[in-house]
Order: sequence, then C-alpha cells, then structure tokens
Amino acid sequence: MDNHNWRYPTVQKRWERAPWQQQQTPPLSLTLAELAQYNGKKGMPAYIAVDGVIYDVTMEAAWAAASHFSLRAGQDLSGPYRACHRGQGILARLKVVGQLR
Repeated sequence: MDNHNWRYPTVQKRWERAPWQQQQTPPLSLTLAELAQYNGKKGMPAYIAVDGVIYDVTMEAAWAAASHFSLRAGQDLSGPYRACHRGQGILARLKVVGQLR
C-alpha cells in the first residue's frame, strides 16, 4: 500500500460533524433539568449555560470529554464563568443554541 497510515482514520474523518450538528434547528428553550441531558454523553452534544444563554461546547478542545477542569457540560456555569473569565470574550467564539427558561 502506498499510504503507510492506512490503519488510522484521517484527521478530517475524525472531525466530521455529526448529523445533529449539520442540521439548522430553531433556538432551544431549556430548563436546567433539560439542559442536564446535554452533557456530552451517549452521543448527546455538550451544552453549557452562562447568564441564561446556552452554548455548544461539543467541538471545543478546552471541553474535551465534555469537561473543563472540574466543570461538566449540561449545567449553568454562570458563577464559575464570572469568577474565571469575565471580560475575556471567550463566549463570543461559541455557537449559541438557545436560552434557559
């Protein structure tokens, strides 16, 4: 074989978007209990909420395994965000998927 890496998936293949990421959907309106389902486990996307806005962190390197330091996806992280990242503009890079109700 010409390609010596034939046993390994390509980086492009590894980062292909899942079907739920390819679809355009209306903004979500979730309760905290519903948000908890979006914890990045069992094929679910990883969402976090900050100040009532829900963000998708599924493909963010800093959120590998749906966690960031001791924080877990599927939660309202307004307090921890304000304590660590206030004014850094980190949320502007993330996809907004809805709001908490």
